[in-house]
Amino acid sequence: MTPYSGSAKSKKPSFLKKGLFIVSFFLLLGIGLVCHFIFARAAISIWPETEFLGFTEQITIDINAKQINFETKTIPGEYFEEIKKGRQEFPSSEVFEKNEKARGIIKVYNKYSPPKPLTLVKGTRFLSSDSEKYFTSTEKVNVPAGKMENGKVVSQWTEIEVVAMESGESYNIGPTMFSVHGLVGTAYYYSIWGESSSAMTGGTSVKMKRVSQGDLTAAQKTLTERMLKEVKSDLQNKIPPDFISFDDAFFQETVNISSLAPVGAEVDSFTCETEVKASVLSVKKEDLEKFAENFILSRSSVSVSADGLFKERKFLKESLTMNYKVKSFDLSTGKIVLDLEFSGKVYPDIDKSILKQAFGKKTMLEIKTFLESQSQITRSEVKFWPFWIKEAPEETEKIEIDLKL
Repeated sequence: MTPYSGSAKSKKPSFLKKGLFIVSFFLLLGIGLVCHFIFARAAISIWPETEFLGFTEQITIDINAKQINFETKTIPGEYFEEIKKGRQEFPSSEVFEKNEKARGIIKVYNKYSPPKPLTLVKGTRFLSSDSEKYFTSTEKVNVPAGKMENGKVVSQWTEIEVVAMESGESYNIGPTMFSVHGLVGTAYYYSIWGESSSAMTGGTSVKMKRVSQGDLTAAQKTLTERMLKEVKSDLQNKIPPDFISFDDAFFQETVNISSLAPVGAEVDSFTCETEVKASVLSVKKEDLEKFAENFILSRSSVSVSADGLFKERKFLKESLTMNYKVKSFDLSTGKIVLDLEFSGKVYPDIDKSILKQAFGKKTMLEIKTFLESQSQITRSEVKFWPFWIKEAPEETEKIEIDLKL
């Protein structure tokens, strides 16, 4: 009884193992079919024939041109201008000693007896009584005679201007009396005299600064250089970023420059003012690139085909390099002549839609054989996913084609 019952129990685990194996098999099969029909992909990399070309051409940028002319090698240009005003203060460097003579008015009295008029020549010297400073008359003066009143002579007077014989502040003396130096030893000495009712003024002897021609020349040069630099910078900032400007095509000029103080002005500092202008002819970067690309494409020998698979030549924009040098520049005519050196890569444009339709349900070998038979293709690489599929998916959206340039 016991052995029989043990044999029945041992068959049950074996049955379960077989069941699990079958379920796992169909599960994996299902996953594989899902991957095959839903996630299947073909990745095809193609290295097309390429040609690298470089040229140096002389082109003209003309502000009067409306569009690119490939035959005359002319490209439209655009004119930009900036005007800027500026001023700056500069120190005067010439030091000099300023000597001024004091001046004033005195009354010259005549009490000579018997009454008699007296003429004093220009330059007559008057000596102050308290400070013993000499002053001279600036003009010839006729001093009227005194008048007799009650048997006595009453003095008469006239006003004259006098100037100190020497410069300096010490001659700025207050009101005082003056004797006439030229009358010493004569009968007129005590009868002719001068008196001032106000102080003498204007006497100086100080060191000062004034504007020299050298100061003015250096200041104008400094201000002009600064303003021309600033106006050029402002103009460069004004040019749109999609334009190319050339350092050799900038034109700068000083419209006017002036000083608010003339040469010889007795000032410690002076101000200069100027107005400057900067102009430039520029070209759109896009137009320059378009010319270079078109020129390179027109000289390319890259193959195309009549079946539409390689329908045209294309330029690889990322490969474009350009160097340029201004050969001549004429602002009056609005033209720049450039030596343009440029290079880039050309390749045949492949119609990917035709290839995708042709590669559906094709094996790796068939795809590789087709691609390698095309003279416009130098190399190819084909990959399928998942790894076990043998044919490319029929759906074109599951086929990826990547051009390696």
